[in-house]
Amino acid sequence: MIRNRQIAYYIEQAVDEILKNGSIPTKEEVMRIYNSKVKSEPGLPTVRPLNIKKYSVTDPKAITKYFSDVYQDLFIAFEEKNTQAGKLLSLLNYYEIEKDKLFSLLNSQMDRLDVIRENKAIYTNGNIFSCYFNNFMDIDFDGDRERGIPATTCFVDLRQMKATNWRKRNKINISDSEYSIKPLSEIVESKELFPFSSAIKDEISDVWIHQLTCEQTSSKLEVVITMKDIITATSVVYTLLTTRPVSIDLYLSKDGESYIKQHSVPIGSKIAEWNFLKQEIKSIKFVITKTEPDGLNGTLYDFYFAAQNISVYKDEYRDKGVLVSKPFAVTDIMYVTLSASQMIYPKTTIKYFICKDDEENIVQWDEIENNEETKISDEPYTGNIRLMAIFYNKQYAPELNSYVLLTRGESNG
Repeated sequence: MIRNRQIAYYIEQAVDEILKNGSIPTKEEVMRIYNSKVKSEPGLPTVRPLNIKKYSVTDPKAITKYFSDVYQDLFIAFEEKNTQAGKLLSLLNYYEIEKDKLFSLLNSQMDRLDVIRENKAIYTNGNIFSCYFNNFMDIDFDGDRERGIPATTCFVDLRQMKATNWRKRNKINISDSEYSIKPLSEIVESKELFPFSSAIKDEISDVWIHQLTCEQTSSKLEVVITMKDIITATSVVYTLLTTRPVSIDLYLSKDGESYIKQHSVPIGSKIAEWNFLKQEIKSIKFVITKTEPDGLNGTLYDFYFAAQNISVYKDEYRDKGVLVSKPFAVTDIMYVTLSASQMIYPKTTIKYFICKDDEENIVQWDEIENNEETKISDEPYTGNIRLMAIFYNKQYAPELNSYVLLTRGESNG
């Protein structure tokens, strides 16, 4: 509230004045100076019209005081605007996180229903276990070395809901880069509401918002970031700030003139991330497309292109990483089928293993293939099973986005 900010501003001035005089601030003295400074109800502008009579001599002190009050009111309003924008952004982030959790749970249930619907004959007496990496509940970070159960060593990213093989993320400072923004569709008006430099500062309280007003119901914008010096990077992360469908294409250039389009990536949890082989980069280009307007402007349509953060990294990876699940309790099963959603880059792979775990003896891991049914017991087995994924990479890491593990007993179909 501007009222509270004005009060805090005047109290701070009073304390500073007392300290400059070499005294210790007391409540009574602070309030005395505060009351002498406040000429109107807190929350209202402090500036008052300056009456200058015709042919009168201008009073320099009055002019200075007038513009000082104008500056003070604008400064307080600007600070309050930033505070409220930060609170609004935090609230939006909270809603997005909660929405992603809800969608993850819904997707999990839909997967279960789809499997049951498509395989109702053989999976009637089985189990379905799923993991979407939106929490740590199903992941064993400790392991049991004496029983042959390794600890999880790969990186589990709850925000992007994936497991990968990062060792370290080295963020590259691009805040001093130059940038250009160009509409790629016919427009009526283009204006920058919040500067693009806010996005490449990579601060949570700053955002970039650019508005295009168009006659058509879709719009496209090009953003080019040109580095001060050539950098070496392995990934680019674009954190969105939108509730409308959006697609983003990434292009990289070593010389700032010739661009190479990067692979398409899904935009999950309002984040688009491109991972690629280590390369030198002079310029980054985004082509952002929106197919639904954000609002109406008379007979025209408004589109808001926005980013909370745009970050560039030089990642370091482990040669090998392990992900181990906590035990799943099963009853009378003989077969398992793994359905894993994964991103396998060149010179990388993920291998999967299953074991029966009685919580006492050394476990025996058996390799299983993705999307293939594997027999794990000749007789109906009741107890616990575990899944292990081993990530192998050379230059960058594969990604595991989710998995569904199906179990069944003897076929009854």
